[in-house]
Amino acid sequence: MRAKALAEWVGPKKLETRILRPIDENSHLYNAGVKLYNLIQKYAPRLHFFYFHFLEHANLHRDHRKILGNRKFIREIKQFNPNLVISMHAHLNHAYFNLAKKFLGEKVNFVVYCGELSGGSGFSRHWINPRVDLLITPTEESRQFSITRGMPASKVKNCGLLLRKPFYRSANIDRDSERLLKIGIKEGESFVLLATGANGANKHKKICKYLCKKNYSSTIVALCGESESFRESLTELCLPNRTRIIALPKQSADEMASLMKRAVCCVGRPGAGLTSEALACGTPMIFELINGAMPQEINNLNFWKKKCGRINSIKSPKELYFLLQKNIPSPKFRMPDSPEKLLKELDLMIN
Repeated sequence: MRAKALAEWVGPKKLETRILRPIDENSHLYNAGVKLYNLIQKYAPRLHFFYFHFLEHANLHRDHRKILGNRKFIREIKQFNPNLVISMHAHLNHAYFNLAKKFLGEKVNFVVYCGELSGGSGFSRHWINPRVDLLITPTEESRQFSITRGMPASKVKNCGLLLRKPFYRSANIDRDSERLLKIGIKEGESFVLLATGANGANKHKKICKYLCKKNYSSTIVALCGESESFRESLTELCLPNRTRIIALPKQSADEMASLMKRAVCCVGRPGAGLTSEALACGTPMIFELINGAMPQEINNLNFWKKKCGRINSIKSPKELYFLLQKNIPSPKFRMPDSPEKLLKELDLMIN
């Protein structure tokens, strides 16, 4: 998501970009690991504690001579011959850094954008490589924690969140109302947004079943990804009840921003992407922690607590029903008009 957001921002500057996913695409074994990660996130987040700490100590992506699929990566970077390489994944900052420097030359800078909102036990040590040219963080908390983990202070800069363009725009009531009306949400209609993470993790069915059982009076908007059958199953739940459910496929950035800005609150996992979007839009959050929290998610919860004073979270649909009767506070976070600070730093790295 962050890579696509950056490509969107640098497009008007007429800078050509290419997004590579060497861990997902260059090796069947690495891809199997990614799929395992996604399964754990969907069905047993608590178990990710063991997977996370295995990856922390296994050093699978530290030695460039042992990287699977490295020939494809080398071929791709040599063909594109970039002026700047930016990593947005913790496991691309050591072996892939060495490969980039070796085959592109020392003059090509290597920048890491770390998406972690705060420090904590889920802050991977693989984000830290003192040899990279620059480490950019989205918050001051993350910048300071990176320094305590071993990054030279001169190489770490807090440049703010990196999101898609609609999340930087101030609210346009008429435009938001028009988009929501197309979705089926009337002007002034209050609704709760059930979000789905980038990997499709959600507990929508359990939540909707319970809220329908309780005849919850407000509208529920559920983001369901690409599964049409899943959307239909949610819609059928509300037929015998007064609870209204709008089950939606994957939404554009414009639509997502409008939903986030107008929702009474958003219910979802505390991933860095969704948490950042909620901060940008001032969306009250109820964090869904059914089956536990992953180590990386704890970092985001730490940051949210600092900005809101407390964390509203649930471990069951019943808890959600009672929380929805209360006022959920909005986060206090000032969003700039654009990621200008980040773009200026990248310009310096290129020139």
